[in-house]
Amino acid sequence: MAYNIVLIVSDQQRVETLGHLGRTPCKTPNLDRLAASGVSFTQCVTPSPLYAPAR
Repeated sequence: MAYNIVLIVSDQQRVETLGHLGRTPCKTPNLDRLAASGVSFTQCVTPSPLYAPAR
């Protein structure tokens, strides 16, 4: 079985600004719709504290 995968990485966006998590008054309807039908990762570990090398 083949799966379709869409990985969305937004630059400079804090987790508190994602509406589907319920932590903000920010409205993100398109991301909320994607999160409702997929998987949302709320924790991560990075090998580098700088954002560019961590990607």
